[in-house]
Amino acid sequence: MRKKRTVGGAEAAVLVARGRARECLARVEETRTWIARERDAMGSLTAALTGHATNAALLLGDLDTAERLADEGYRLDGQFGTWTRAILEFGALKARVLRLRGRLGDALSWARDTAARLPTRSALAGTCLGELAHAHALLGDVDTAEEVLARAEAAGMPIGPSVVVPLRLARTWTQAGRGDVARAVELCLEIAETALPCDVPIVLHDVVRLGRPDLVAGRLAAVGVEGPLVALFAQHAVARDGAELDAVSAGFERLGLLLYAAEAAAQAAARYRASGLSRGARAAETRAWHLAQRCQGARTLALMDLEVPGLTPRQREIAVLAAQGLTNREIAERLVVSVRTVANTLYAIYDKTGVNDRTALTALLNRPPA
Repeated sequence: MRKKRTVGGAEAAVLVARGRARECLARVEETRTWIARERDAMGSLTAALTGHATNAALLLGDLDTAERLADEGYRLDGQFGTWTRAILEFGALKARVLRLRGRLGDALSWARDTAARLPTRSALAGTCLGELAHAHALLGDVDTAEEVLARAEAAGMPIGPSVVVPLRLARTWTQAGRGDVARAVELCLEIAETALPCDVPIVLHDVVRLGRPDLVAGRLAAVGVEGPLVALFAQHAVARDGAELDAVSAGFERLGLLLYAAEAAAQAAARYRASGLSRGARAAETRAWHLAQRCQGARTLALMDLEVPGLTPRQREIAVLAAQGLTNREIAERLVVSVRTVANTLYAIYDKTGVNDRTALTALLNRPPA
């Protein structure tokens, strides 16, 4: 019986790492049945199984199950005495579920409270601090995100993908928040080269969210990870017009991933406008705005178009950098374009936004969400 339990836990870990989420959940349930027959509770194995099952549910896009399991894991702290591991592991998982739901303020609160329990050095520091930095970055607070990442360098122990990937994804969105979208895309592509199969879809989908679906559409279609969420990621990458992006947005909303839904709707509005379909653009923009209002202050690249509609991806990139105080020459060097190109693009931005200078542009881009 003990061998079956041990093997069951190990197999569940391998199955979720390979992206075989449904098989993982079945193995977890089977192993939990064996554990229930034992007189003595097995805290470590119970926690491991619950963690594997939570990650499997996330991979399937089943956020309700994932949140329930994260809560179960968090309560193991009380069941087995004061158990910091349960608080750290499942507190970070709870923050991740909330982030994927688009409840960024709640995700930040959970991640902050969890990170406060970290010892000076911990194998779980990357997971906890990665979620904290990620939430700060998506809320537009990139300075604090970078401070958290610096703390992770000192406190973390980079011992595996579950620790390293959250930190690298947080750094990606911090770069995007700084306006360096090209570098953010590069980081995603680098992460995808060494990530476990279960992490690859979400990393590649971040490239889609950053506006470069052309770089990953083929890989997402062939990624070989099961489930409705990954299928929706692949659909998002190949969406070519406003109607297709509207359908993707609706799919994300059905799964409860409201930030993804808002971003896809904002992208749909941009596609409609580019095609001269103003009515479709207005409808998609309204839908994106309403979804974004439920995301507790999210400020991502795709959502910027709701505040400053009509900018191209390059114009948004230059606008963000200019609003952060970079000179034309510094922007040109970062984006590898000429100073004249930057100057001409800024004139176009001023014309589209109705502002006259960088000060007004900064105020426009940095105003708090409604």
